[in-house]
Amino acid sequence: MTTGDSDIYRIETKQHGWMIVTHEHISLVNKFCMKYEMSDIGFFYIEHGHYEEGLSMLNKCLETQKRSLPDDHPSLVATYSHITLGLSKLHRYSEAFDIGMKAFDIATKQLGDEHEQTCYLRAMLKLIADQMELH
Repeated sequence: MTTGDSDIYRIETKQHGWMIVTHEHISLVNKFCMKYEMSDIGFFYIEHGHYEEGLSMLNKCLETQKRSLPDDHPSLVATYSHITLGLSKLHRYSEAFDIGMKAFDIATKQLGDEHEQTCYLRAMLKLIADQMELH
């Protein structure tokens, strides 16, 4: 939806329902997301082609998570996965692969080898490795 100069997006977070987000009010979104689901918002930006903005949010989210969670906490898997996706969209495959491996290692250890998220990461890492060979 567009109104005037700004795009307005209605998105749903995993835990907190629907939110309205405008690209121009990113600082307000950042404050809101520090309390709620910054990883979801970062993923949303990446999915809509705003890769740098999404990665910026995700890196802030990761910093916050690392201060309060153990290094192998399952909540880190989603954030690392979203960062991996953003980096791969920017053709930064080597970085994407390294971050993706962190997510995969945590997912395998904490969620199990056959968990949906672990299987998704395995497939994503294969695609990234294939891209690395081409470039």
